[in-house]
Amino acid sequence: MNKGFLSLMLFALLVLSCSNDALNNIGIESTRSLNMNSVDSMRNVTIISSMEDFYAFLAEKVNLNSLQRDYTPKYSIPNASITTVTKVGYTEKFMIFEDCENLEIYFSDFQTADKLGLIAHKTYFITIGQVGYTFQLQNNQHPSSAESLECGLLLDNPRTDDFVNAPRGYNGFYTPETSTSPSKFSMYTDLVYFLDYTDDPKIWYPCNPENLKWNVNILEL
Repeated sequence: MNKGFLSLMLFALLVLSCSNDALNNIGIESTRSLNMNSVDSMRNVTIISSMEDFYAFLAEKVNLNSLQRDYTPKYSIPNASITTVTKVGYTEKFMIFEDCENLEIYFSDFQTADKLGLIAHKTYFITIGQVGYTFQLQNNQHPSSAESLECGLLLDNPRTDDFVNAPRGYNGFYTPETSTSPSKFSMYTDLVYFLDYTDDPKIWYPCNPENLKWNVNILEL
């Protein structure tokens, strides 16, 4: 075999090898592009062009109920039972919200005044605050909030919420046992009271703190 023919064969092999590498690279890039397009199409990406869009997106996607603490396990536990316990009254005194004390108010609507136990066309001073109940637990007890229609109000903003139509219930927070204190379930609800110009007692809405009823689901392990 002469040297010229050998050189020609080596050149052909080199060209073929480079061509295969190029084709392989094109195939990889094409596959990568196809995969990215497929991922983007599956994501159904939402384009956010302003803060308004962002908050609208959150309002649509976020499940507010999922943000609430729930300490009841979602699975079956052998030798476990759940009971509902009711506590009456309060252990944490009434705390007034900032800038929500002695706000002068006048009801011209008879129906609204009647719902609140007030007299229409009369001036009152309204105070809005929060009261609580701390439920001490045993080591084997795990709490979660239960429907409490005879509790106080659930207000997001006490200065602007329509408390006449606000839902009743409470927010609960579980504190695990520590080396210095047992576990506990702290519950809080909102109340309103009215005063007029006389020495009459406070008019509470939706009920007097002493009559609050807190229902709690207790999981015993």
